Amino acid sequence: MFVICLDGFAPGEALDRVLVGIRSRLTNDPEEERVITADELRGLARGRLTRLVRQFAQEPRIADIRRP
Repeated sequence: MFVICLDGFAPGEALDRVLVGIRSRLTNDPEEERVITADELRGLARGRLTRLVRQFAQEPRIADIRRP
């Protein structure tokens, strides 16, 4: 199983990035692949958290809404 984080890549670059990732990782031993997979999962989690924080920061809050 391969986990490849594509955050930061344009949609048009995604396929190339996946193919490069697979080719470069096919010969990895299991321990090396676990380390790389963990890094990729951290990248995915970081990207999701960043997007969530940005979305939350843009939402209006009750304290920010002024009553007439």
